[in-house]
Amino acid sequence: MAASLLSTEKIWFDKYKYDDAEKQYYERHNQESAPNSHNQSQSAAPANSGENSELLSRVASLEHENQNLQKVVKDLQAAISKLGSRVSTLEKSSTSRAPQPPAVCKLPAPVKAPALPPPAAPQLKAEEEDDDDIDLFGSDEEEDAEATRIKEERLRQYAEKKSKKPGLIAKSSILLDVKPWDDETD
Repeated sequence: MAASLLSTEKIWFDKYKYDDAEKQYYERHNQESAPNSHNQSQSAAPANSGENSELLSRVASLEHENQNLQKVVKDLQAAISKLGSRVSTLEKSSTSRAPQPPAVCKLPAPVKAPALPPPAAPQLKAEEEDDDDIDLFGSDEEEDAEATRIKEERLRQYAEKKSKKPGLIAKSSILLDVKPWDDETD
């Protein structure tokens, strides 16, 4: 069954033979065409003269364009150096003089809207009276003040206790146990 699969597949079992044959073919072909190439180059020179003139004119135009670009770059470098010198002189002169604040445009003062009284003031008084009757959480202001005082005292005691203790140095111990799968495994 494996032989029938391999016969349908397109595999080169002896590819090295074909590679060697191809190499020899190209070597012979290059050796035969080498003596003729000298004669062909002499006869092809007049046919390529039109192409050479095109190439020469294009190279000349590119050189001219390159020179123009170099002039532009030199002009830009000169302009940048002039601007740099102007900036440095302005910075030196600004440090010698007292700096003047920039001109500020004065805008008209904004118009304030009149203050309106709160709209539901009578209703708030009624709600406050109802809230005094029922205290859902059972908290008084006196107890709240005492609770905050106790809380602050406990926090202070905890901070003092923490400051007296030296810092804990955490260390880890890791044990790796490697077990083989079989008796014969190294």
